[in-house]
Amino acid sequence: MSTKDAIRETGRKLQRAEFARMNSLMNGLKRTLDFIAGLPVDRPPFHPIVMQWAARYAGVTYRDFCLKPEVKAAAMVRVAEDFAIDWATVMSDPYCEAEAFGIKVDYPEDSLFNKRNNV
Repeated sequence: MSTKDAIRETGRKLQRAEFARMNSLMNGLKRTLDFIAGLPVDRPPFHPIVMQWAARYAGVTYRDFCLKPEVKAAAMVRVAEDFAIDWATVMSDPYCEAEAFGIKVDYPEDSLFNKRNNV
């Protein structure tokens, strides 16, 4: 092996070692912030929007998921941990915000909402 090839191989080994070290230190927050900053990450951040599915997976009604913050938080943390999601979102559905602006919303037990009327 030539000196040039040996230097290249040493460089590759150092890159692999650095990548392995980075992977061992990477968590969801670091992965996301590094990705946004354009730095190398072990994998792209995983930020799915899983609202109604998360409620079902956690065994809670979608009504409770949307109206009870502690239920939503527990369901989202469970999903994030079980599926290696890099964040636990706290959003549920735009109807929660719409209701704050006067739209009357019926909250069915375990399905999406129905708009009743506008103010």
